[in-house]
Formats: sequence, C-alpha cells, structure tokens
Amino acid sequence: MSYLKRPALAVLAAVMWVTSSPQVEARYPYRFKTKHYQIETTVSPDFAAEMGELMEILHAGYSKWFKGKPRSKGLSRIIIFKTAGEYAAHGDGPPNSGGYFSPSDDKIVSWLEGHEEYLRTRILAHEGFHQFFFKHVGISAPWINEGLAELYAYSLIDGTDIKFGLVTTMDIARLKKVLASPKRLSLKRLLTMDHRTWNENLARDIALGQCEYVQARFLVHFLYYADGGKYKKYLQKYVNAIQAGKDGNAALAAGFGKKLAEINQEFPKWVVEDLKPACLEESCSANLFHLAQLYYKFKKAGVKFDTLDDLKEQALSNKDVKWSVVPITLDADHLYGPQDTEEIEKWFVCPKSKKGYELVDDPDPAEEGLPLIVCYAHHKKLAVCASFRKSKKGDRMGVIPNVRNIQIKTLKRLAKKAKKNKKKKK
Repeated sequence: MSYLKRPALAVLAAVMWVTSSPQVEARYPYRFKTKHYQIETTVSPDFAAEMGELMEILHAGYSKWFKGKPRSKGLSRIIIFKTAGEYAAHGDGPPNSGGYFSPSDDKIVSWLEGHEEYLRTRILAHEGFHQFFFKHVGISAPWINEGLAELYAYSLIDGTDIKFGLVTTMDIARLKKVLASPKRLSLKRLLTMDHRTWNENLARDIALGQCEYVQARFLVHFLYYADGGKYKKYLQKYVNAIQAGKDGNAALAAGFGKKLAEINQEFPKWVVEDLKPACLEESCSANLFHLAQLYYKFKKAGVKFDTLDDLKEQALSNKDVKWSVVPITLDADHLYGPQDTEEIEKWFVCPKSKKGYELVDDPDPAEEGLPLIVCYAHHKKLAVCASFRKSKKGDRMGVIPNVRNIQIKTLKRLAKKAKKNKKKKK
C-alpha cells in the first residue's frame, strides 16, 4: 500500500535519474527473481519475495499505459539495502537522496530501515514507473514521466489490484497554493520543458521544483479523471505517440491537437469546483489501515478483548474509550469516531470475500501484544496484511499502520517464528 503521510515534496533527489559510475557491485545475500524483476537485498529472503510480489503488481498497473514489447531484454534490478549506511556506502546515489533509478544499468537502489512507508511508494512505485517507462519508451517530456510516476506514488495496492490517484485534502491545499504562487508554470511551459531544464530548476529553487511536480501530478490526474474521464483518451493517444517515437510539439499535436486550449481553460476550473479527496474506504487495504489504529487504541486503553468481533462490539458501544481514527486520506478535519457506525461495520469485513479478518501473532511487534491483521481473500498466494510501527511521540495515530501485500507462505513462516518467540519468553 502506498503510505499516505507524505511531506510536500519528499526527498527531491529520490525522483531524479542518475547515471551510475562504474564500480564493482556489492554482493547481496538475498535474491528473488520474478517475471520482470530481480530483487537483490541485504534484508532477508522473505523481504526479497515480498518486494518481488509488489513490483509485479506495479508492473501490471504500469502496463495499462503501454502496448508492445520493451526496447531492451532482461530483468530490471531492484537493490534494497537494510540500512541507510549500507546505501551510502554503495556510493552512487545523489546526496541526501532516499533512493534513485539509474537508466544506464536499469536499476533502482534504496534502503529499508526507518524508511519502510516511504520505500513502497515514493521510491518503488514512483521510481518503478520511471524504470518501466525508460525500458518501454525511453526519454520523453518530464511532465508525463513525472506526472504518471506521481499518479502511481499516490496509490493504494489492494491484494493484486492497484488503485492509483489517491488525493487527500492536504494534497488539494498544496495544489491550490502552488497555482496561486508566482512560480507556477504555464501549461505551455510545463508541457514543453525538457529534462535538463526540469532538473536545473529543481536544483536551484526548491519552490519551483515543487511547482513542477505538483502541477505535473495533478495535470495527469485531471486528464485521467476529470468529467468522468473525458480527456483520458487524449492522454493515452499522447502516450502512444511518444512510444511511437514522436516528441515535443509533434507528440502534443498527435495526442491532444486542438484540445489543449480547452484543457488550459478547464484545468483551473476543475481544481476549484470539482477536485475532491478520493477516499477508498471500500477497499480491503483501507479497512485494515483503519482497523489497525482502532485495535491499537483499545489495547492501549486497557480494554480486554480476544477477537476482532469483540473489538467491534467495544468500539460501537462507546462506553469505555473515547476514540478517533485517522482516515486513509489523512484528512485532518475528518476523523472517524463512534458516531460513524455504518463506516465502522465495513472495517471488519473484506469487501471481496465478505469474510472477516484474522489475527496472526507478529514475531517482531512494534508494541507488545500487537498482532498482524490479515486478509487471505485476494489471491491464492498473496494476502493483505496490516502490521504496526511505532510513530513519533504525540502522533494522533499512536502507531503507523503498515498495510502491505505479503506471500501466504511467508505469513506461515512468521507464525512459526512468533510461536518460538512466545515459548522463549515463557
């Protein structure tokens, strides 16, 4: 799942392409191959398999935009170190970066610890799109490359399905601030800017860099979603044109033609009148995101319950605990509470299977006694799983729910490990 608590422009260097300097590659003890990727990591074999599953789900989402075969053969590489120190020692990432894509050798490099929620979204979903795009198309206008990458970075993975384009009230406020800024880009300037100018702007002026990314993201969002997808076919025609080798004004003409003038007028109107937070409460991943917070708050309040059904009864009774849950969109002015009875009922049932969720002991819980909350319904090999990660003091969630896809065979190994840990403590 895409982690949703993002800064205004998270680690700008992480979304810049870099070219690796020739060097002897580090040796990675854990590797996992999928149809399109080779995962190399210093974390664990289970983590390598989990990242392989994630990248294949993302690849299927990316593939909706493209036809034909990639321009180059071979597996794309994903290298994930366990620590930031290992990543820094690797030596070819931009300063202060969280990760990067290197087109020269078709690899993404990042790290895990202290970086978990950021890794799966801003790094892998975003940089993974750059990797896919370069392999299938090559270099094109940065607005489409970055805009589509941001569309995937702000997404939710539910089992084997990716739902992209998630928008929070904070995102909308940020967009309106950018559009009111004197540094905002005109549509013509945004659509015709080359990569060199884009990166130079980014390097010399972070506010201008924010305008580039935010405007590119929401222009693509507008073209995909506005007026029931009215402009979606033109966006697809543009992507097809650049894949066919056209660039610059030729690609714009082939994709949008005379529609560009209309888009220029309608985009700002849509931002003011029609852009709303896109909340995905119906999805299983969102249910688990909310449920993890609820579980934690009642446990910390000392309320005793053995099953999720008991937890639901306690939450709906509104007797012992005053509680609120932050929605998956992180809307500050929209907290769920006991009054949201209909919404709370949904959290406890998978919308796909109509079955309840299961609790599995976590071998390495963030807090004592917190389990994994698991849905097995999405794929015969893949489950959706919510775990808990400690957040900073004063965070209103208490813990940060980490909802991700995980292989069922991995869950079984985790359950065995948890039993061994319990026996050792006794």
